[in-house]
Amino acid sequence: MANNNILPIMLVVGVGIFAVVALAKKEPTPPPPPPPGEFGVSIDSIIERI
Repeated sequence: MANNNILPIMLVVGVGIFAVVALAKKEPTPPPPPPPGEFGVSIDSIIERI
């Protein structure tokens, strides 16, 4: 049971750390050019809203 409970917790912690690092990097420096495709378009729309 311990292994089954640890894996999702590690996933959540990893994603949380990744989000914090991404936000910390985005504030002081300008965002890098978005990759082509739907993901890039969504990033452009989010940047325009902010």
